Amino acid sequence: MIGKNEQAEILKYLLGQRYRAEKRKKQLDDRLEEMNERKRLPVGAGRISSASKNQGKKAEEPFQIFRISEIEDRICQQKQEIENAVVQVMNIIEYLPLNSIEREICELRHIDLKPWNIISAEIPMSRSQVNRRYNAAIDMLLNNRGIQKLIAKNEKEYLQWKMERKFRNQKSNSKKIVRNKKPENKSEKNSEKKKKNKK
Repeated sequence: MIGKNEQAEILKYLLGQRYRAEKRKKQLDDRLEEMNERKRLPVGAGRISSASKNQGKKAEEPFQIFRISEIEDRICQQKQEIENAVVQVMNIIEYLPLNSIEREICELRHIDLKPWNIISAEIPMSRSQVNRRYNAAIDMLLNNRGIQKLIAKNEKEYLQWKMERKFRNQKSNSKKIVRNKKPENKSEKNSEKKKKNKK
């Protein structure tokens, strides 16, 4: 049986599904905008000659139209996923007492996707008090049998997501290390060699 801390993390993962769905939709929107922008580029743009550019564009056009249509279909599917996510999050929050501050905080955070500073201003309440009430809401939900069943049902999905996120973070960090690595200074290296040779 999983511990209470991991149960809380799975619950927060379930509450955060609208945020993740919105994020995926934004990625698709940006991709579609980029492809439409490419489509609008003038024929002579770039380093390739006008003739070869025309030939390339003719060959590429059907593929671009197909890709744009595919992305538009995915955006429609993503909108439906967002709606489903909102319903699922609302179903979880329904277990909290009506008109309670805990419920209001969860709705502002996980349905309206508001940042913590805005939530504390709207309640109104200090940030630390908001965090305490939010954690109290999580504890209330964890004591509910229906939520316990939901957590058990989604445990594997959460662990898979957690593993993928860890892999992406490691990959991102390794790229940052490569970018920030100081290039070797040849003059310094040569001067060090000369010093060694003199010795």
